[in-house]
Amino acid sequence: MTNQIDMFPAAEAKIGHNLGPELPEIDLDGWTDSLLLRAQVLVEQAANTTVADHTSVQEATLLAGLIRDHVDLIEAERKETKAPYLAKTREIDNKYNTLKAMLALYNQKGAVVSGPLFNILRQIKAYQDEQQRIQEEEQRRIQEELRRKREEQEAAARAQREKEEALKREQAEKIRAEELEQDEKIRAERAAQIRAEREQTDREQAERQVEIEKLERQADHAAAPQPIRSVYGVSAHRRPVYKVEIVDMTAALRWCRKLNEAALLAVVKQIYEAQVRAGVRDLPGAKVTSDSAPVIRRR
Repeated sequence: MTNQIDMFPAAEAKIGHNLGPELPEIDLDGWTDSLLLRAQVLVEQAANTTVADHTSVQEATLLAGLIRDHVDLIEAERKETKAPYLAKTREIDNKYNTLKAMLALYNQKGAVVSGPLFNILRQIKAYQDEQQRIQEEEQRRIQEELRRKREEQEAAARAQREKEEALKREQAEKIRAEELEQDEKIRAERAAQIRAEREQTDREQAERQVEIEKLERQADHAAAPQPIRSVYGVSAHRRPVYKVEIVDMTAALRWCRKLNEAALLAVVKQIYEAQVRAGVRDLPGAKVTSDSAPVIRRR
């Protein structure tokens, strides 16, 4: 059944035409001047700080706390400044995502999972699957016909060879039996008979070869998937998708190590680090060590 597709001109949308009241512009340089000055002072103090004794380590600890406090202040002001714009961004996303959802829903990997677009693509895939099945059946039929023709050709060739050998044996026996009575005429007749039968066999072989070549061309045509073209220039092509199933983990890991040992090591290290965070300290093929970092606490 053919679907009638109505082509409507897309409505021209202007960016910002339905986004509500405009948000004020921000002079970030002016707003962050005081934060910048304070940060520069802290940077200079940190550059001039050297921990050498108990007094200097106390001063360094105080400076570290001041730096942490200023970092927190910067982060708080950033969130406060960004909040109205973030809310408007979410409103815009929801608006446009609702419109998109009318036509298609996508999963996290970007694949269509439902909606009108999904239904159309599913029908196209079903049609392509059916066409592929028909092509495969036709190809199997042609291959079977080719096999049968080749077997007939080989059988005919064997029969011809056997017949020629039988005629030669018969001729030899008659020559031996008749001895001197066998003359050139009889040999010529025998040779003419063999030539006539050979010519007949050659003609039959040539006809079979023509049929085989015709079937081979049909097989090549049936094996090539044809694209589906619509009246508006849109075409749907079938693309083979290959999937990998691991059936021998040891062999797969050995091969991955040859291909990219660094990437494989990174994956193993990531798994082992998760085990260490979970409290495991004894891991085959690995050594677990410990280290410490200073932690600044406020009173």
